[in-house]
Amino acid sequence: SPFSLPPFRASIKDGYAVKSCGGGGRKRVLGNVSAGLGVIEEDFASDGCFKINTGAPVPRHADAIVQVEDTKVLEMEGEREKWIEILTEPKEKDDIREIGCDVQKGEKLFVAEPPYCAAKVAVAASVGLVVPPAKLINIAIISTGDELVEADGKLDGGQIFDSNTPMLKKLLEEFGFNVKSTAIAKDTFDGLKSAVEEALAECEVVICSGGVSMGDKDFVKSVLKELNFDIRFGRVNMKPGKPMTFAVKDAKFFFGLPGNPVSTFVTFHLLVLPMLRSMNNYPVEKCKLPVIRVKLLNEKLQLDPRPEFMRASVKSINGELWAEVTGNQISSRLKSLIDADVLIHIPMRDAQRSFINRGTSLNATILKLDFISVTQ
Repeated sequence: SPFSLPPFRASIKDGYAVKSCGGGGRKRVLGNVSAGLGVIEEDFASDGCFKINTGAPVPRHADAIVQVEDTKVLEMEGEREKWIEILTEPKEKDDIREIGCDVQKGEKLFVAEPPYCAAKVAVAASVGLVVPPAKLINIAIISTGDELVEADGKLDGGQIFDSNTPMLKKLLEEFGFNVKSTAIAKDTFDGLKSAVEEALAECEVVICSGGVSMGDKDFVKSVLKELNFDIRFGRVNMKPGKPMTFAVKDAKFFFGLPGNPVSTFVTFHLLVLPMLRSMNNYPVEKCKLPVIRVKLLNEKLQLDPRPEFMRASVKSINGELWAEVTGNQISSRLKSLIDADVLIHIPMRDAQRSFINRGTSLNATILKLDFISVTQ
């Protein structure tokens, strides 16, 4: 910090600046001190005081502030207070912020690396500094499928509205990222290749949904190979999200998400978001969403051969957090996301266990900060 904060002794409350040695009782009001004025240097008698506003500089020879609530006006002179009565015994340093009590000159404020949250911006501004604008990562979103139509379009036979693009765009914006472009690519090699090339021309990151599975129109991996991307992985052992793909070329990053909307949602939160945060210089421990412990409210859940991430709502019951699965968990059922507060981590089935019962303690990734319902 280039200087101490506050740079002068400041009043914590609206009230009167006094000398504590003068005690309480009758005081003459010598003047008013407002925020933004300089420090009054002149000495004054112990039976005098200055009316003062919150944040205003305390007169040099005053050593206590008496809040308005502990005073009584005795006499007015026009619209100005002339005499007041102090109803308490003031003590030295009462309601005064000392010089540097918030920040000392030369004190380290924070590491000057993005991301700059609102708190960091405010701390810097309070000592006259301006943080540099963040360098935003340009992100492109591609949805694949001949059947897809933008939400404001008109459907023909066999077509559906594209929900992945608006969902991903909203998620990225909510987490503070910049969506540079969006596109719907046809289910052809050339159509997808063209869409990816256009996205890479102006973006560092491409998030593509669909086209990563094993169908005869799933061209993502072949397009990535054609464009000389290094495919780091093309399968993950999780449900939903098995076909999730990640590839790198120079300083370009490609995320291939499954086309089913819930799979897109889950893999974005668990795999894409941490990487984007890492690229934005988040501390390692803050790249992933926070995880809490919850108890299962459902009576019984069958386990899958893969670890599963189920959408669940959370309730606080007798001081404990309980999670209840939001209905059918099929990966096409978008409605399961609406009431989802968390993703509960369901263990994979093994020879010893094929299901879990009510009360089982589980990890849960938080999706919403306002997830706790009314205590029951």
